[in-house]
Amino acid sequence: MEHRDRATGWQHAKLSGHENEDLVKIRLDTDEEFAGSLLRRINRPFARILHATIGGLHEINVPSVNGRKTKSKTDLKVYLDTNEVINVSIKKSLGGQVYFVRAGLFIDTFEKQFNTQIPDDVCRAINLFWAAADDAIDIIKEYGDQTITKNYDLQLRHKSLNATTLKDFFENRPYYIQRYCDTVLKASNRIHEEGYELEIDIPFWFDSDRDTVINEKGESENVISVLSRYVDTLCIMSYRDSAEDILQISSEEIAFARLSGCRVVCGVETYSLEGDHVSFKEEEKEKMNKELEKLLELLEDEEISGYGVAIHYLDTWYNLKDM
Repeated sequence: MEHRDRATGWQHAKLSGHENEDLVKIRLDTDEEFAGSLLRRINRPFARILHATIGGLHEINVPSVNGRKTKSKTDLKVYLDTNEVINVSIKKSLGGQVYFVRAGLFIDTFEKQFNTQIPDDVCRAINLFWAAADDAIDIIKEYGDQTITKNYDLQLRHKSLNATTLKDFFENRPYYIQRYCDTVLKASNRIHEEGYELEIDIPFWFDSDRDTVINEKGESENVISVLSRYVDTLCIMSYRDSAEDILQISSEEIAFARLSGCRVVCGVETYSLEGDHVSFKEEEKEKMNKELEKLLELLEDEEISGYGVAIHYLDTWYNLKDM
């Protein structure tokens, strides 16, 4: 059996799913017995399949029963001689897949899809099971183990990042970057459906040659290129203390933003323990203001759709030396 680390396994899962679509389409087109089996399963035993098209690589947003937009989840479209089009979703195992939604949205969609009313006590149970009820935390505190409650409360407030976490990231860098891009894509779809814009903060150290991901079409693409297409604004943590250096370490991100049409915000640091050249902490406010003015002039020449600067942190910015 071929061994795959988590990163290659992630990519393999995406691509192998699309390979399955090709295989099923070929069998529907060439194997009458296989085609007949599908027709019987969908209660169309006397129909005939005219042709099938692959849809999984080009998944689109479609209207849902609750008035929102949702993914079509169509891997194949099967066209019948009865003028019907059958949408087929292909699973690689009997276990299928899990698609996470909010408990309230699940209840609303289920009732509209099946034209039924879920009893109040069942709705209550669903919300309690997923800790979505308004009083879920109160119930945990009253009846749950106090150690569990304290751990839960701690996890809400604190995420421990240590040397082991950093080592794990570098060992599995492709996997984590792929997960990050997939998360941004899902957020982008949802946010844009609601009519809002999406801005994300990214580090300047993404490597255009090394850091590639599988995009929404199942193709390998540079991570910066992918992110610049998913969002409206890229805020780059371009932590340097001169306009020229800030622009230099942001050059790749700016180039991809120019191609995709997204805006760019260059972030600067006013507190750091990493060295003089990283932060304006050692400089005066007047020096920082002059460098930021110069940076805005340089960005104006970059021919991007919009640009700006961001300052990290607010309190240390206020406390910079005046002279």
